[in-house]
Amino acid sequence: MNVDRIRDDFPPLTKYAYLDSASTGLLPRSTYEAIENFTSEYYREGENWDYVLESVVECRKLFASLVGVGFKEVALLPNVSTALALVALGIDFDREDNVVVASSNFPTNLDIWFSLRRRGLFKEVRTAHGLEDDVEKLIDDGTRIVSVDAVGWLRGYAYDLKRLAEKSHEHGALFISDIFHAAGVIPLDLRKLGVDVATCGSYKWLNAPSGAAFLYLSEELLSELHPPVLGWMGTRDSVINRMLKGEPLFDAMFDAENPEPSSDASRYELGTWSSISVVGLRASLRYHLSLSQAEKHNHITNLATYTKEQLKEMNLEIIDEQNPQVSGIISFKTNNPLSIAEELKRRGIIVSARPHLIRISHHFYNNINDVERLLKTLKEKPAT
Repeated sequence: MNVDRIRDDFPPLTKYAYLDSASTGLLPRSTYEAIENFTSEYYREGENWDYVLESVVECRKLFASLVGVGFKEVALLPNVSTALALVALGIDFDREDNVVVASSNFPTNLDIWFSLRRRGLFKEVRTAHGLEDDVEKLIDDGTRIVSVDAVGWLRGYAYDLKRLAEKSHEHGALFISDIFHAAGVIPLDLRKLGVDVATCGSYKWLNAPSGAAFLYLSEELLSELHPPVLGWMGTRDSVINRMLKGEPLFDAMFDAENPEPSSDASRYELGTWSSISVVGLRASLRYHLSLSQAEKHNHITNLATYTKEQLKEMNLEIIDEQNPQVSGIISFKTNNPLSIAEELKRRGIIVSARPHLIRISHHFYNNINDVERLLKTLKEKPAT
């Protein structure tokens, strides 16, 4: 993987040491051009809606290829919160059920379960404050759902998804994972890992515009789980399903009084997508899949490992947790994260200030010079 050539596709890298992809990933040049061409045509000729629908289909296919699943197991929605909420609301809970989560989850993967518990849909939410051992201790035969992010958004810890999925299945529970901070960084095969449901947004490590997200449901679950409501894009007779069958989109009326859900994961797609988001996502996924996933991960791992080692030599407290698989995120504790992040930004280095820590996120377009620039500045301005 030629990182120098890749960096030419991301203009901000000529000005900044951009180490904040865990917040927002940079757009590749090809994505910008795809959006520019689409919006220019939109402005001059009107929206090319058929192209948008074709892009939705291709986005599903490309993402399925990226994470090792089938096209029919993937739906495209506006954001992770919507995707996870639709799945959660469609589960037939018993009032004595429990849901197991990890405290390292992004708020979305906590808020939804606690809000449903307050409605009395199930008995309790059990929160694991540690790693795999602590999650497993909370799972029992009353567990209906285990929902753990693949990579913690603050600490960067990459969970052993296969291990947690197997433990969940031993007790008859579904295993759900938000892979937002893993897809595009860590090579994934969701089928082999045993993940039942996964969600993933577009605008971080996939380097696409916001306004799009993926929902994966294993093929086995398609006969068991159903969305709590149907929208016109989620029906068996949707415009996309008509297009896939080669039929005119609006040649016949839709039977809106007797809607049948689509036979695949697209049943969770409620309504019209953000066209610009979808067009940009299509180009970004093509870009990702033009690169070796193993080489990307190896490059990110090397950078993150070097950063961690150097920060430790500076006697900074790394939030490490003995991560067995390196993600793109390395964080260290500090009493004044906002002032440190602001000073770094003034010097052209972009990181995240989060509660009591600085989060550094390495992606495939970063190089050792980005890291050395960060380390040099931290040494000049001690991060205490």
